[in-house]
Amino acid sequence: MIFIIAHYDHEGHLAQHIIDHVRYISVFAKQVIFVSTHLKEEYTEVLAPYASILIRPNIGYDFWSYKLGLELIININEANHIIMWNSSFVCFQPSQLYRRYFKHLNQDGMYGLSTCSAPLYHIQSYFFSFYGKSVINSPAFKNWWGNMTPISDRNEVIRTYEVGMSQWFTHHQIALHETTKLSISDVLGIIPNYLDNIQLNRHWIKKLFKKSNLAGYKALNITHFLWEKLFNEYSIIKIELLVNNPTHQKIVKLKWLLNDEQQALLKNAIGERNFKKHLVNEKI
Repeated sequence: MIFIIAHYDHEGHLAQHIIDHVRYISVFAKQVIFVSTHLKEEYTEVLAPYASILIRPNIGYDFWSYKLGLELIININEANHIIMWNSSFVCFQPSQLYRRYFKHLNQDGMYGLSTCSAPLYHIQSYFFSFYGKSVINSPAFKNWWGNMTPISDRNEVIRTYEVGMSQWFTHHQIALHETTKLSISDVLGIIPNYLDNIQLNRHWIKKLFKKSNLAGYKALNITHFLWEKLFNEYSIIKIELLVNNPTHQKIVKLKWLLNDEQQALLKNAIGERNFKKHLVNEKI
């Protein structure tokens, strides 16, 4: 099992939860490759015993880190599982994340924690993996990563690489697997978050649950709209949700779900100011 981690922080800071995460996976990983666009020397020394470290120019967003990380894999043809994740989320308990994730690996393919159908169906690229030698040694895998060039426009990266990657592998008969399964109660939980001012009627509910129309809720970003489910199942939460909260979720509840140690990890990751502003509702 091989890990490739894409790290970005404009000040070169490395959050404690990432250090803990890397230490955890180093115990069972064959190789851990940490790729960053900026990392202070003090953190390089901390990570050195647990990972191979590559500092690269700040171009191409996370996908360029993933690509360069792949080039550092020793004997990639022998790899059975390559997991890629970035620094856009906080993981409070890596053991919980991998216990839940690994139990879903039952056939070769591309896996991810979550998917979205906007603008097209795709696995979200903050945490995903390629499972099985048949996938990793396939022409589709080699051509996808081998033909990649750096793109430095965020929207174009999402469209071409995050969305495009899933479309590419689907087109080449490599199955996509989402490990987070949504129940009816999960879908119902989205409704008050998204449609606060719309009166639901029988026709609308019937339309929502009609199998041919499931893309209605799948187009939503569940790392925001179902953040509590992802936290409960995998012990993770997206930093964008905590710092910017673009979908106006009620995230103050998170503070009461964390123990003191986890709150300290969160403050270290997003800063005392953001923690107080969004999770304590203090005026800054």
